[in-house]
Order: sequence, then C-alpha cells, then structure tokens
Amino acid sequence: DGDVTWPNAMKWAESIGGSLPDRQESALLYANCKARFSPAWYWTSEEHTNASCAWGCLFDDGHQGSLYESYAGCARAVRRLNP
Repeated sequence: DGDVTWPNAMKWAESIGGSLPDRQESALLYANCKARFSPAWYWTSEEHTNASCAWGCLFDDGHQGSLYESYAGCARAVRRLNP
C-alpha cells in the first residue's frame, strides 16, 4: 500500500520479485479479497491507450478507470505461480 506514482509502483513491484496485477486480476482481487485492501485506487500493470495514463482499480466499489501516471495511488504486488 501507499501513495505512489505508476512508474514507481511498477519498479517497486519488480524490485520485490512481483508485478502489479493486470485489470482482470484486480477484478478478481476485488471480488475475493476486498477486505484486505483499503478503499482506495490501486494501480494495475496495464497502460492506458492515452500514453500519460494507466489503469487503476478502486477498491471501494470495484470500478476500473484511467489515472494519470503521476497520480499518487496505492500498489499491491502479486506473484504468479507456474503450474
């Protein structure tokens, strides 16, 4: 968690051996783990078609939308298991 820009969130997640969740994973996290998140905007790993924006997920209501990459949002890293 914490207030961090999208580029810094991406770097942070990678530095700890993870990545930001994509939009679909964020929706799954909201549906199944909402109680473990603050009701705030969390970055996803996906850049928006507007090059100065990236996608985020609001863990208050599950809404996904574009945010300027300079916005100070929250970040949660995930690790994917290889089957």
